[in-house]
Amino acid sequence: MPDRINRTRSMRYVLVTGFREKNYFLLKEKLEDENVAVKHATTGEGCISALDNQAVDVIISDLESPRPAGFEIIEHIKEHGLNIPVIVVSHGFLGDKDARQRALEEGAFATLEKPIILNDLYEAIETALGIKLSGKERRRFPRLPIYLEMDVTAVGTEVRIFKKTHTVDISLGGLCFEFDPCEQCTGYTAGAVHPDCLFSKFWVKDHASRTIDILLKTAVPVGAGPVSGPNMPRQDGVKLSAKVAHVIRERGKTVEYIGVRFAALDYSTREFLKEYLKKLVDWKRT
Repeated sequence: MPDRINRTRSMRYVLVTGFREKNYFLLKEKLEDENVAVKHATTGEGCISALDNQAVDVIISDLESPRPAGFEIIEHIKEHGLNIPVIVVSHGFLGDKDARQRALEEGAFATLEKPIILNDLYEAIETALGIKLSGKERRRFPRLPIYLEMDVTAVGTEVRIFKKTHTVDISLGGLCFEFDPCEQCTGYTAGAVHPDCLFSKFWVKDHASRTIDILLKTAVPVGAGPVSGPNMPRQDGVKLSAKVAHVIRERGKTVEYIGVRFAALDYSTREFLKEYLKKLVDWKRT
């Protein structure tokens, strides 16, 4: 019988089940730590089989995957007297407290809505395992994987940037957008902006830096990302100011990802953005 939740064992094992492969790899990237390993079971049957053959400390199950899914897995755990917390994930939890309560009554350790807010997932896993995930970035605002067209304008000393691109994700605190790597960069600084980067003059930690201007639109090229198609909520463009928080380069990618933090939003702009993002999330669920 595999080792169960052994609080003295240094390595803990998270089993992700029911998620598409690309979403599994995203969770693996976000969750793996010096003391946490992430495994994958593509089906509920695979998950149940894994429980009998390997160490599993916590399960993350997508309730919308083909059965057996979250609740059947919980029932198997109960029947075999196992002590493995199950975190269940569903679009159905969004704004539905009754659905969450029913899931908890069925034996779920925690309930998370889609799209998953990483801070909530980190907290659920830390509570389930009784450990602290080290080095994990915590965000004040949840970021939503929504693609919207945008214009970027950044003008500073010897720097002029005009770019049409699109968001990769967005929140009330900031957004991330695609950008072609600049030729003059001689290096990369993880979690920050390299001094030779085109965006170094707009770095948020330089108090003398300038802001960049963003015109956020709703028009989305066909196939550009998760948000496109008929009946999408439409709205005139909104102008925002921001400073660059970090520049991300991913191996094998031909673009960079620029993460920006919004400058102080006035009340009307903030409320507009909050309402519009809510409409887009609701639209994606239909």
